[in-house]
Amino acid sequence: DEKPAVPGASPVDRADVQSPSVLSLGSPDFAAEDGPPGDGGEDAAPPPGSVDSAFRSLALVHGLGRSPDTLARAASRSYARHDLRSALAYCAAIDADDPYCTAAKYVHVACLVGLGSRRGLYRLAHRLVDSDPRDSLAWFAVGSYYYLIRRYDLAQRHFSRATRLDPGRAECWIGFGCSFAACDESDQALASFRAAQNKLRGGHVPLLYMGMEYLRTNHLSLAGHFLRGAQETDPSDPLVCNELGV
Repeated sequence: DEKPAVPGASPVDRADVQSPSVLSLGSPDFAAEDGPPGDGGEDAAPPPGSVDSAFRSLALVHGLGRSPDTLARAASRSYARHDLRSALAYCAAIDADDPYCTAAKYVHVACLVGLGSRRGLYRLAHRLVDSDPRDSLAWFAVGSYYYLIRRYDLAQRHFSRATRLDPGRAECWIGFGCSFAACDESDQALASFRAAQNKLRGGHVPLLYMGMEYLRTNHLSLAGHFLRGAQETDPSDPLVCNELGV
């Protein structure tokens, strides 16, 4: 017999989530049948007013655990914590309910790259191109696939196309810059990261990538300047702390 769905619970299977203790129950990866919250175990209720508490309320109180918007927020949050498997699980849940929902597709592509999933990224990129070849997201996915298989010349070509279709998308510029950095073309990489910074005012990610590029080319003082700037903008990103340690 098919197990009845839990009202408001996420379609994400806990087995697909890498570290629920890090995500905590605020992210909609928990199921209500796990037992009453507050029993002192892993399923204890998150502190009131926290982000975790807000996710829990969306899932259980408002019945939005399966909402693409809720899952997209959870995916972005997991990705920001560099918990790629959990982020991918949320993206897969959105994809299962609505394959044409683009709420977290950039995160989806980035997770597949980070986890080295060539086959999954190949299929996703094909589907996005077939769905809308005029969408920058489709060519971002194609460029990411070629980046993953180390065909950097083709990656640059498709990232370039993505930036032409939507010049305001910082993700496309960052992908473009990474494909240049992989070919040791530092000037073009930094120019792409600066373009991303112009599109993402107030964001720390372009600063982080500029710092990483200066670190790669052994310009340590410049690397420290941009990495400290990224840390001041977002002190919670563990990758920034890791690069500062390097």
